[in-house]
Amino acid sequence: MNGAAFNSIIDNNMTDNNFGIYNYGVNNTITANRIANSICSNIYLTGSDNSIYGNYLINGLYSFVAGNRLNNTEIGNYWSYYSGNDTNGDGLGDVPTTHGDQRPLIVDLAVIDATVTPTNIQVILRNNGRANLTRIDPTGQFMVKINCDGNETVHYINALNYGETQTITRPVGLGPGIHVVNITIPYNGTTQLLEDKNIRDACISNNNRTVNRELIPATINYGNPTVTPLNGTEPLNVTVTVEITNIGDFSKDEIVLLVVDGAIVDQKTVEVAGQSTVTVTFSIPLHNGTHSVTVNNMTPVNVTVFKPLRVLSVDPANGTLSVSPTRKIAITFSENILNGTAYDKITVKTSSGVSKKIYKTITGNRLYITPVGGWSPGVRYIITVPRNSVKTVNGVTLTSDFSSSFTSAIAVTYIDPKYGATRVSRTKTIIITFSNSILAGPAYSKITVKTSTGRLKSISKRIIGNRLYIKPVGSWRARTKYIVTVPRTAVKTSTGNMMAADFKSVFTTI
Repeated sequence: MNGAAFNSIIDNNMTDNNFGIYNYGVNNTITANRIANSICSNIYLTGSDNSIYGNYLINGLYSFVAGNRLNNTEIGNYWSYYSGNDTNGDGLGDVPTTHGDQRPLIVDLAVIDATVTPTNIQVILRNNGRANLTRIDPTGQFMVKINCDGNETVHYINALNYGETQTITRPVGLGPGIHVVNITIPYNGTTQLLEDKNIRDACISNNNRTVNRELIPATINYGNPTVTPLNGTEPLNVTVTVEITNIGDFSKDEIVLLVVDGAIVDQKTVEVAGQSTVTVTFSIPLHNGTHSVTVNNMTPVNVTVFKPLRVLSVDPANGTLSVSPTRKIAITFSENILNGTAYDKITVKTSSGVSKKIYKTITGNRLYITPVGGWSPGVRYIITVPRNSVKTVNGVTLTSDFSSSFTSAIAVTYIDPKYGATRVSRTKTIIITFSNSILAGPAYSKITVKTSTGRLKSISKRIIGNRLYIKPVGSWRARTKYIVTVPRTAVKTSTGNMMAADFKSVFTTI
């Protein structure tokens, strides 16, 4: 490069030449090159204002005139002849090179950390020097010795770049007790050259590390138990968890016992590695009562389980027909009850969804429902008691909404002649109108018309729709009071719904 100027010479590998770089030019930048084993000179510069940094200069001579810069503000170059040290740990030599490099790159292999377990020794090594070993000896293997209780093994790590780490793992089989482990990156005590290498370690204070490690037998501690939930209705599914910590160094198989009311109800065997924590979980259904729950010998926790609130009976029973219009509904529960959050949502509706106005009261374990103005005749009603409408003193509610139905009794809505009528025609047909269409019931033949003295009058009967027609055989006697009696079961609907009571009416003929 005779007279070359203002050039950048970057990332070249120049080995075993007469000259690595020979130039009498100016203002060149020479960086990131590897120049090794040149016969005459690795670098020969006669010009000035050249910047030379970040290069790896190995086993050669060097010639520079004044006015060249052998480092920038951050780094200089690696010089294989350099014998300075790095005592401040910045990865650079503490003193300039003989050629005036103020920040020479150095190698500093260091033992960073070492851990000892019963099964292995793990060592972390790092290159703290700013020189990359991959540029100095790319395929090199660097020796590390590990001595455990007098038993030494030899290991090798790869060439490491600046800040790069590598981990060595040595398998062992150690028992409880104190173990002495010494890790060494071997070097020549005089030259500080690494073992079997022509590479100098600029900081040998971190080439050795001794670890005195006491391995503790497996020691198990129990902690952080949780039991959830602490109360509820049966069957209550309870989850129990506990943390099992081994503060020793050796693994152990631990038998974990779930104890309820003093009896072992479940167990698990878990392996707890040294210096680790395992969480064990149990699940168990509990029934009515207060139960003591614990794991092994830990402090017990009380869990309270209540019986679910149930409806024992409803009066009138579900599906009952012919219910009196003034009948009070009584719903009996398994325990005494109080108003729940949905107490105002208790309803009685017709089958078509029309709400009936009601009064509600609670006495002990009974809920009473009274209609305002009575139940309309011949109507099917549906009672709905929401799950949260009632509760026990412990707050236990129904597990689901409760519903039941009944049908109110049919009723006479009109009679002609009306009750107490006088001067009724002796040929008058009695017409009784019901709330629903009717059929002949079991007591249809028991329908009677009698005089006030009890004399039975012969009659004929027929039903059309919701009307019962009664005609006298012949005619009614003159100036006679008659009593019409329709027994409760004399007529019915197609579903079997009948009256709640016998029906009677009176009239007097002309």
